[in-house]
Amino acid sequence: MATRHARTALYIGASDALAERARRIVVAAGFEWEAVVAVDCGVRWRMADVVLVSAADAGQVTLEDPVRRGDVLVLAESSVDQEVWQHCVSLGVEDVVLLDESEPWLVDRLGLVGGGVPDEGLVIGVVGASGGCGASTLTAGLAVATGTGFGMSMIVDLNGLGGGFDLHFGAADWSGLSWHELADISGRISGDSLREAVPSVDGTAIVGFARDYPVYEVPERARRAVLLGARQAAGLTVVDLPTAPGMIREVRPLLDQVVIAGTADIRGALATRVILRYLRELEVPTVVAVRAPGRQCLSDEIYLEVVDCPDDTSVWWLSEIRAIDRRIRAGEPVVRSADRFVGDCRELIDGLHEARRAGRPRRLARAGVST
Repeated sequence: MATRHARTALYIGASDALAERARRIVVAAGFEWEAVVAVDCGVRWRMADVVLVSAADAGQVTLEDPVRRGDVLVLAESSVDQEVWQHCVSLGVEDVVLLDESEPWLVDRLGLVGGGVPDEGLVIGVVGASGGCGASTLTAGLAVATGTGFGMSMIVDLNGLGGGFDLHFGAADWSGLSWHELADISGRISGDSLREAVPSVDGTAIVGFARDYPVYEVPERARRAVLLGARQAAGLTVVDLPTAPGMIREVRPLLDQVVIAGTADIRGALATRVILRYLRELEVPTVVAVRAPGRQCLSDEIYLEVVDCPDDTSVWWLSEIRAIDRRIRAGEPVVRSADRFVGDCRELIDGLHEARRAGRPRRLARAGVST
């Protein structure tokens, strides 16, 4: 197994009770601790694996005008005023952590700094650009593609108002725990235990919603615990996200990548443009996966112009599954490993791995052929 370098946490603030509390958390999480005042943050700001800023010193750090970077958190004991939030916007801070209520969240978040444990799987979020764009079908397709060539897969359904994944997999026997039973968990859970406890169909474990016991919004602590467990349990975990900015922002630190599911008509292109801009503000690595369901679709060139797609964002074209309605009526799985759509999903996963290795995206692709 590969080993990590010694990770460093830079704390910016006075030597007070908050600093000592933060130091204990950071050291327990396996980081080297370094503390400075704002005027001395300089190059340390760039080099540290994670930066923790005392809320009381956020204004002083803003005056230093440091470069934008990821993994910056502002810490406070119990509350912050509006001025602190303004400084957070200026600094590009990921989140404000109130230790009195969110210390466990900080512990889990520190565990993700530096890419996590090398043998853990990828966690990819899927968000639909608009209603009916096929985000849940894409989620299922990616999971099936993972299971046929990349090891075990898991789906985590966070869209409480969605249709559920029992229909996608044609599962008559849907036994196992759902969010109804998992809503009260918190902290770290075993990935193996999670996989064994939830429904599984053809090698894909699914954390979802029970129709008889709907849970429309999963508590944040339960989402965090399940996503951390899923990372250990599967080679690739696919998270079905609602189109809700607050939810996306909360789970962003737990995701390696987000895939926007869209359609190539003008409505789908404009919706994709909005979500893509939001995700770029959050500094989330993003891929666009596009279906062309009818004759009113835009050409490649016009689609990219409307979406205003940056050069560092991959765009993939996915095949249609013409038999979806018939399969659902017959109670059959919506996606099958032999579908061309699943083959496209497999190519997309390959592209994600390639982009991570090469540090550059694969641009527009149709039916698995890069252009």
